[in-house]
Amino acid sequence: MAAEHITRVQVLAADSYIRRPSHGVDWVAVGDAASAWDPLSGQGVERALRSGLRAAQAIGEALDHDESALDRYESEHARLHEAYCAQRHAYYESARRWRGLEFWRRRL
Repeated sequence: MAAEHITRVQVLAADSYIRRPSHGVDWVAVGDAASAWDPLSGQGVERALRSGLRAAQAIGEALDHDESALDRYESEHARLHEAYCAQRHAYYESARRWRGLEFWRRRL
């Protein structure tokens, strides 16, 4: 079987981010629309599913006239993301072996 040849390489960003605000009139951001996690962390799918479940709960509460439900969802999501960023920084800071390489410098 002949090896396939790559004819085009495309580079895409895989940055971590959080969307703020995470909700508005008639919309709520969940999963990758709400935030993205560094692929090296291995947390992306789990966090996306958890945010979907938590958003569904908050939407249900909002539909039951709990006016602060979506604000709590946003606050909880922001706290999780801040904790993740602190943990990510600690891990990247500990990678001293390759500190001089561009890949690691950009992450610190």
